[in-house]
Amino acid sequence: MLVQRVGGSEPLAEGELYQVVAEGAFELWISGGKMGTLSVGEWQCRLFGERGAPLRERLCLFYQQHCPEKLPNVPKLVDEFGFGKEAELNKILLKTYGADLTTLQGYDTATNGWLCASVRRIAPLIFIIHGAMHVGEASGGAQDEGGEGGSPAAGSSGTGGQSFAVTFPPPYAKRTRFIEELEFVFEKTCTYTTEVPEVLLQQALNPEAETSAV
Repeated sequence: MLVQRVGGSEPLAEGELYQVVAEGAFELWISGGKMGTLSVGEWQCRLFGERGAPLRERLCLFYQQHCPEKLPNVPKLVDEFGFGKEAELNKILLKTYGADLTTLQGYDTATNGWLCASVRRIAPLIFIIHGAMHVGEASGGAQDEGGEGGSPAAGSSGTGGQSFAVTFPPPYAKRTRFIEELEFVFEKTCTYTTEVPEVLLQQALNPEAETSAV
């Protein structure tokens, strides 16, 4: 498993197309304290998950200000909108009350709400990640383990201005089920697009057939 920085100001080593950031085993947490954290070797970034105060806490504060009698509905709303659907919830709140969670005092779009990185599949085994939150030394190891640490990627603004290429080792035929499951997670949690035509996937599945036809 290989992670490379796409672009950036640091010079490339001789023969490198992109700067290698990490190599190692791939892990992606989809629940728990590290939800949304992608790990390759010692390198980590966070692709999705809550930032700042949890949705339950912010909803309680919102209803205390706008409609206290709806406070008992908070657990149900968290279950319905708590996994990447906060923008949808905000539309409903804004239409009903003329305010939403982004109007709460102290709210910052760069550090609050649902983190949602952009993921593009550009080849059968290559994904480009943009807008992820870097999890590194600035946050401290203990915070990282709890899923509350993390800082924007170095040299970026907001939640990450750099892009990273994540490449899985071939052969593709041995990884199709895993890639399908990974795509399912990305579609549910991130802004996900694929740019790989079906014919290219078929060629990757049957490289020998392509060679014999030439």
